[in-house]
Amino acid sequence: VDRPEQGSECVGEPLDVATRQRRGCGAARPGGGCTRSSTCSSPLAGSSLERFGLDYEVVSALNDQVVYCEISGFGEGGGRDMLGYDPIVQAVGGLMSITGPPDAASKVGVAIVDIVTALYGTIAVLAALYARRATGRGQRVTVDLLSANLAMLANQSTGWLADGSVPGRLGNVHPSIEPFATYRARDGELMLGAGNDGQFRRLAEAIGAPELADDPRFSSNEARVVNRDALRPLLEEHLGTRSRVEWCETLLRAGVPAGWAVIIAFAGVVLATVDLFIVNVAFDEIGFVLLGKPAIEPGLLIKLG
Repeated sequence: VDRPEQGSECVGEPLDVATRQRRGCGAARPGGGCTRSSTCSSPLAGSSLERFGLDYEVVSALNDQVVYCEISGFGEGGGRDMLGYDPIVQAVGGLMSITGPPDAASKVGVAIVDIVTALYGTIAVLAALYARRATGRGQRVTVDLLSANLAMLANQSTGWLADGSVPGRLGNVHPSIEPFATYRARDGELMLGAGNDGQFRRLAEAIGAPELADDPRFSSNEARVVNRDALRPLLEEHLGTRSRVEWCETLLRAGVPAGWAVIIAFAGVVLATVDLFIVNVAFDEIGFVLLGKPAIEPGLLIKLG
């Protein structure tokens, strides 16, 4: 989206302030390469941008069409110059308080706040570019890690806003749906997602315990949430008789969402094999694919057309 015909090493792609500063691009003049860029992004703290002469006021004065995305850790108030690290934001933003087993606050296994903040930033830049088509002018876009973290709290935070109840850590259990967690099968953990009463009835029938769906303790989702401690051993009594792969085939055929907890080495081929294991491909066959080290390359998450 830049203007490569300008011929500078610092144009030809959207400008990333931090990267260009490390390369020395534009450091000697106010605005740097941003004067010829259509978009400009920076993860630097506010005062650093001003020190480099790359803050929005300088850049927009030189190029009023630039869409300028500034990503910070804690916003533009008191935390403007604080460094933002993903696990710190997960801690102070409440995400760790609802993640992990009840007795141990845990961070998410990947830098999820960094990733989601970047996605919000991308959406905001695209919106600003679209607006520029109508106005002819760019604008400043700001995103911060803490706000993105708070947005991710979703139903956990809205529940607190609605009635003041403070959510806690439940491990793999869902706070308001049951069964919606991991359960022990014969060879490991099986994730079940019976999200409504119809799916629970199909689950009960598929595991050979149809009477569970008519038990007053479990006949509605609300009742199952209240009586989840009584329901778990009854489910695991039946699930423990077969392997995770066998249960996945049976449950998916019955219309019950299910999956087993896989290692990352296997997760990459789940999409390629999902149509196969539903029709009874043995685990050893899937394992053979892994042992053969196939050429698995990251693809595009978003598919257009």
